[in-house]
Amino acid sequence: MNFLAPWFLLGGLALGLPVVFHLIQRTTRDRTPFSSLRFVTVSPPRLTKRSRLEDLLLLLVRCLALLLLALGFARPFLPRSELLAGASGTQRLLILIDSSASMRRTGVWAEAVRRAESALSHTQTGDQVALYTFDRELKPILTFSEWMATASDQRLAIARSRLATLSPSWASTQLASCVERAAEIVAERDGEKSVPLQSRLLLISDQQEGSHADSLAGYEWPPGVSFEVVAIAAQSRNNAGLHWAPPAGLADIKPSDPVQVRVSNASESQRDRFQVGWSDPSSTGFKGNPVEVTVPPGQTRTVTLPVRPDPALQSVRLRGDDDAFDNEVFIPTPVSNHRSVAYFGTDPATDTHQPLFFLKSALPGTGPNAVEVHAYLPTSLIPTNDWAASSLLVVTDPLPDSLITPLRTRLDGGSTVLLSMKSVAISNTLAQLAGVPGVSLEEAAPPDFALLGEIDFQHPVFAPFTDPKFHDFTRIHFWKYRRLDAASLPKARVVARFDHGDPAILQLDLGRGRLIILTSSWAPVDSQWALSTKFVPWLLGILEPEAVVETTAAQLLVGDPWTFSPNTEPRTMRFPDGHTVPVPTGTTQFNGASTPGIYRLDGAGSSRVWAVNLDPSESRTTPIDSKEWARFGAPVGPSSPAAVAPPPLRASGAETEGQQKLWRWFLVATLLILGAESIVTGLRRLRQAQPTPSLA
Repeated sequence: MNFLAPWFLLGGLALGLPVVFHLIQRTTRDRTPFSSLRFVTVSPPRLTKRSRLEDLLLLLVRCLALLLLALGFARPFLPRSELLAGASGTQRLLILIDSSASMRRTGVWAEAVRRAESALSHTQTGDQVALYTFDRELKPILTFSEWMATASDQRLAIARSRLATLSPSWASTQLASCVERAAEIVAERDGEKSVPLQSRLLLISDQQEGSHADSLAGYEWPPGVSFEVVAIAAQSRNNAGLHWAPPAGLADIKPSDPVQVRVSNASESQRDRFQVGWSDPSSTGFKGNPVEVTVPPGQTRTVTLPVRPDPALQSVRLRGDDDAFDNEVFIPTPVSNHRSVAYFGTDPATDTHQPLFFLKSALPGTGPNAVEVHAYLPTSLIPTNDWAASSLLVVTDPLPDSLITPLRTRLDGGSTVLLSMKSVAISNTLAQLAGVPGVSLEEAAPPDFALLGEIDFQHPVFAPFTDPKFHDFTRIHFWKYRRLDAASLPKARVVARFDHGDPAILQLDLGRGRLIILTSSWAPVDSQWALSTKFVPWLLGILEPEAVVETTAAQLLVGDPWTFSPNTEPRTMRFPDGHTVPVPTGTTQFNGASTPGIYRLDGAGSSRVWAVNLDPSESRTTPIDSKEWARFGAPVGPSSPAAVAPPPLRASGAETEGQQKLWRWFLVATLLILGAESIVTGLRRLRQAQPTPSLA
């Protein structure tokens, strides 16, 4: 048994008082006055060897009361080692290892693994142990339930084997959110045995400044959970980071565009001169002349690179520091996706009031995604080979039978035909393309104008407008349109309706292709469609149904998701190491960017590339000051590389005594004994007060 306030045991010296009192009571209480002793000085009674103790039971009761009172004030408690008699475990330990990109520095990861193995070696048979890693998110390696479900003689071997397979990732560090989640896991007590265990969270990390630990300042730490930090120091503090600074809003970078990169130098670095230049990932040197840059410790400099010596180069490298994990950035060269559109109509391209003029104006004519528009008069003889490779076929006027047959063949083969109705005369062309006996059309001219009142934003035609902030089409007025009875095209899907209920846009799947029908036209005489900001993305959405429509940034960070429009044709994703994976049909998001490099999406006749780079925060490798943990409000215990063994149990004596509260039982026992002593004393006095019967 231990005592939280052992100095109160000195009160046990008061046990001598009842003995003295009993000896004093040897003197008689009855006094008889004698005249001869009237002038003699009264002296107190003296204890002599002849003095004897009487009423030993009463004496023992009083001594026991004083002893229990002293023990109660000393606040006794039973150590956990005694509570866990028969069990060899005393702790619930979660080992949390930082596996972010900064742990790739020389010697850091090996030291982190060694510290984790040391912590495992200090565990006992009955301990509850879990092993987790973290970067952007928390990742379980060995959970508490797995540990307890494993035979006790195999637990350490399994933990060490899983630890040996780990390696640092390329992701950034989200220390605050991951530590908070880990603290909640170690505080959970589902299925815990009745004996209380010591809850410990052991963090093994390089504690770099870019770990986003500030959010811990507002976290309410779970009660009873101790937090210990094992700080892993890098072998060298000379680290500089390289990061791309693309112009805001620029999705495609041309090989001739100027490229700017940022060089940041750690505050503890002893170097300030570096080289930056274009490189080939297959070699360690530069391609062309590098740029010399001076960056004082703790500062950042922006460097403008020379034009790429080779348009195929997509990597920039930094040299001059000791750690290379953040010394390379990737800058993509856009894939050339030159496409063509075949336009069948009678209007000249120079007429600024006709659909052809607005079609050419809306589609990009230059750049890696240039679209070339070829106009054909339906009345002339058009060789099929001239437009067979077109990505989109646009029809605005009636076609002769000689064109309808090859167009239908292209539809069956997977092409897209956009039919825009300039007049009701196009009804026969629509019927032949749709493969129906006939289609009835009539002119409709609302008193004021018509609006798009019902739109299916889940349809690929409106994929560029899936975000609610782009849902407003109320500013687009349609002066007139062709009223179409949807029942005449029973297999057609109405994608949008006018506010009067008439179909505005329909899609009819024919073979592997699709026929998109616009019951009006984008000529100003019919509508404001071509004059609105919706027209260009709507056209591009039809032209590139498999393209990415939401994620338009040229640069992403490791772990960032990419959003796609749903694909209806097979696509593949090419990774930086060259291997490819299929993108399932209907996929809208990709989350597999786990390494830096150039990623390429191929499919539906077009390709798109993205650069995935390291988060710039990982280059802030200066360790957090140990005093910062106290500012964050974390209950940090030992903060040294040796903090792997559980702290002595006496360090938690106050917590143990507060849980047991044995002093209350000592106080209750004292009161009971004093009550019994009072009863015994009272009975003895009553017995002594009874008169002695006379012998006469």
